[in-house]
Amino acid sequence: MISDTTKTAADVTEASAEHDLKSAAKAVKSSAKDVYDSVSDEVGHYADDANNRIRDLTQRAKGSLDEAKGRINDAKNRLNGQINEKPLPSAAIALGLGVVLGLLLASPRRRY
Repeated sequence: MISDTTKTAADVTEASAEHDLKSAAKAVKSSAKDVYDSVSDEVGHYADDANNRIRDLTQRAKGSLDEAKGRINDAKNRLNGQINEKPLPSAAIALGLGVVLGLLLASPRRRY
């Protein structure tokens, strides 16, 4: 049979081991939280940087699009002005382009 001293020693050892395990678990949990917080901060900085870059690129793209729209409108206005000033040559050019495009787009059997 086990003596009372041995039982007491086993109980003390068990309590000590349980205390050590709880302390180690708390330390691991605290360390994991610190790592999580650190990684979250880093990821947050990268996300903020990416958002700023996307915002900048979006603004630049909008500026380029607005500039292109302006150029297209200017070209359209100049073309309309030239058509109004010289309607017959404009019609002849349009007819010629239509014939050329029609020949290019026609099936090979219908070309000639």
